[in-house]
Amino acid sequence: MSFTGLEPSSSQPRYVSASEISQYEFCNVAWYYQKEKYPRSKFSSKRMATGRDRHRKLEKSYISLTILVRIMVAALVIVVSAILFLTV
Repeated sequence: MSFTGLEPSSSQPRYVSASEISQYEFCNVAWYYQKEKYPRSKFSSKRMATGRDRHRKLEKSYISLTILVRIMVAALVIVVSAILFLTV
């Protein structure tokens, strides 16, 4: 698996993104399979779907937590402002 920077069907240089370099460094075989569009195994596809679902759930939890934290900060600002206003 050598990479010359040229696609076989073209004499134009092929640009490589930073994420593609990272994927290659992590696992050059997986990078090659993805580049050549090899089909994933059923086991791999199931793990990918499970991971995607877990990430979606985590994202929803994070968004809910972020909203809750913003509400708590706003409430704290209101309480502190009221205390400062009453002590003046």
